[in-house]
This record gives sequence, C-alpha cells and structure tokens, in this order.
Amino acid sequence: MARRRSNQNTSSLDLFLDTICNAFGGIMFISILISILVQMRGEQEHDPSPAKTISHAEARLMEDEYEQLQRARETLRQEIASQEKLLVGDSKEEILDLSNRVEEVQQSIDKAIEKQSELVKRTVSLDTDIVSERESIANLSKELQDARLAVAERGKEIDDALDSKEQSTTLPKVTPTSKGNVVCAMRYGKLYFVTDPQSNLSSDVYKPHTDSRKSLGILYVSPRKTAGWMMPDEGSLQFKSAMQGISPTNTFVSVAVWADSFAEFSDFKKTLNALGYEYDLLPIDDAAELPLGSGSNATVQ
Repeated sequence: MARRRSNQNTSSLDLFLDTICNAFGGIMFISILISILVQMRGEQEHDPSPAKTISHAEARLMEDEYEQLQRARETLRQEIASQEKLLVGDSKEEILDLSNRVEEVQQSIDKAIEKQSELVKRTVSLDTDIVSERESIANLSKELQDARLAVAERGKEIDDALDSKEQSTTLPKVTPTSKGNVVCAMRYGKLYFVTDPQSNLSSDVYKPHTDSRKSLGILYVSPRKTAGWMMPDEGSLQFKSAMQGISPTNTFVSVAVWADSFAEFSDFKKTLNALGYEYDLLPIDDAAELPLGSGSNATVQ
C-alpha cells in the first residue's frame, strides 16, 4: 500500500512539474519577446532617419495583447493552484518553493511589462505632439508666405499709384524772371517752408520746419517729419497767413515735391494760382536732402 501511494505521489509531482515548466517556458518566451520589442524600439529611436509614428490603433492593439497575456498568466496560475491541491507528503514543500520562485519571476516580468506599457503610452503621446507641432509649423509657413505675397502686392500697388501720379503731372512752360524766391517743400503729405518768407536773405533757412547742413559750400536741407502742415486745409491756410504782405509781383515760389506728395501738390497749386504766385516745380525722386541755391527762372502756369 505504501508503495502504491509513492507511485501516485510521483505521478502527481511529474504532472505538476510539467505544468510548472510549461508555464515558466511561456513566461520566459513572453519576457524574451518584450526584450526584443524594446530593443527594436531603441534602435528606431537612434535611427537618424525619420521615425515611424505609432498610431492610437497600434497602441490599442498592443494593450489588447498585453491583456491577453495577463489572462493566460492567470489561467496558468489557476492550473498551478489546482495541481498543488493534489500534492501530499514531503514533495509539497519543494513545489511550494518552486511556486514562490515562479511568483518572484512573474512579479519582475509584471514590472517590466508595466514599464514597457508606460513607455509605449509616452511614445504615442510624444508622436502626437510632434505631428501637431509639424502641422502648426506648416500652417505658419503658409501664413508667412501669404503675408509676403500681400506685402509685395501692396508695394506694387503703391509704386503704380506713385507712377500714375507722376505721369499725370503736367509741367508748365518756363519763363525767365528776376523775382525773389521763396522755397517750399512737400513731403509726407505736408507743406514745409524751406526758406523764411519774411527774411530778406534768400538763403535764410526756416528752422521750425527743416534741418540743414553745409558741405563744400552747398547748403543741404531736409523737411522734418514731425513738423510741417497737413495738406490741403491746414497747409493752405498757414501758407496764406505766412505770405501776407509779400507781393506776387516781386516773388515766386519754388516747390520741391517728393514722390509721396504729388497728390497734395495739385491742391497747393490751386492755392498758388488763387493768390497769383508763379511757381517753380522741383520733382524729387528719392533724395533725402534738397540742395539749396539761388534760382533765376520761374515756372509760369
């Protein structure tokens, strides 16, 4: 009877050891598979070529596989527990020791799988952020290109408008005169006095409106943007007030006009004609300063 009982215990132990070995082999296979996946993922991260992004569907599939492995592991645990119930005698302690060792290995595997899952989730999140940033950069690049095109088109419209205004200005005939000369300038849509109309010297600069410097015997003047009178209303009224007492029979007006103020010159020309002043039109292209000298000719409308 004792011999028969020993055979029965040995058979049960073999069956349990076979189950334990199969379970342990499955766990080792899962561990090796996870290690290979982590290694492949690390090689892709160090690859200088553009990395393939992981979609949410792929991440979800990996999570489903992880859950299936967890269920398989639980099934193996249940089978181990059922086999333990069949063991009797001294062999039970050895099996329990093996079971504890298997449990420790399984806990290590669980930690590795959990860490791998977190890395996958972080990778998916980072890939999503990268895709979003790339889309933002692409949109900003397109907006920048559109803005540059708009600025270029606007600049062309301004140049065309200036060319049109320059071409529509008709220069009157030139006749010699011995009249005195008052120099004005039109820039930034404003009217400036370059010389002082109340001074007896034709070279006396009107300092409230202009800056001046002298180089090689030539006086250069430039209108200050913060000074001057806005055309047409303020400029015309201030010009009339400043020219009171100055007879148009003894004085003509030289008008230096920059390209940005040809439209305002047409209004100022009406004021000159209404007051009876002859004028000398001096078109200025892009010069920053105006050389100031004595004139001998007046342009008569």
